[in-house]
Amino acid sequence: MRGLLLLSLLGVACAAGRAPRVETQEEIPRWMNERDGVRYALIEHFLEVHDTERALEIIRVLRDEGVHTPLLDLYQGIVLREQGMTEDALRLLEASRIGMRRDARPHRELCVLYADLEQIDDAIDACDRAVNLDEKDAGAWNNLGYLLLAADRPTDAKDALEHAVDLDGTVARFRNNLGIAQAAAGLEDRALRTFMSTGSRADAHYNVGAAVERFATTDDALEWYRRALEFDAAHDLATEAVERLTSNHTESP
Repeated sequence: MRGLLLLSLLGVACAAGRAPRVETQEEIPRWMNERDGVRYALIEHFLEVHDTERALEIIRVLRDEGVHTPLLDLYQGIVLREQGMTEDALRLLEASRIGMRRDARPHRELCVLYADLEQIDDAIDACDRAVNLDEKDAGAWNNLGYLLLAADRPTDAKDALEHAVDLDGTVARFRNNLGIAQAAAGLEDRALRTFMSTGSRADAHYNVGAAVERFATTDDALEWYRRALEFDAAHDLATEAVERLTSNHTESP
């Protein structure tokens, strides 16, 4: 896909920006005293701000104290995934999935890992299990929708991303992803309105053009890029797109 403003096909949707945390559906173990609860809360905080080193420090302390729980496997798996240690991350996330069968979070994090590995079918399966276990996880619905786009299933992607926006319409990334899916499904006017809710008119027209170029035809995309320039003659990305596509037409026999 040609670069949509502030978006890339998988990186933003799955890797950058963690989905909103949901409470575990497992009962809190009796061994977790007040101090342990504080340390688990700190791990979650550090994961949310992508401070994996400090999260790992607390995990090491808990491991040294003999703590071996599926929830700690989940946290350590996330840390190792963020640090690029994919094989160890996969092992720990799978262990947490087995130990937390009724919890959506291991599946959601496995979805992200498989997406990072470009194993799109496995990632879709994991995200699908996540949303089945927790229908209110907007981040998992967003990731599922974007992965369905990567698999060239725009209608299914649109449905999933509508769920994400319905659950949390405050996240601009979710609405931008929905706009891509709407354009990919041929709903260009709806996509334009969605994109205009997150950016300027020029940006919105450019984004529709980029989605149309990826999923439909370059001729239609060229018209959207030209409309973007009508709203902002200095729009660099739209200018580059028009020059590129018109050049391609000139060079074609």
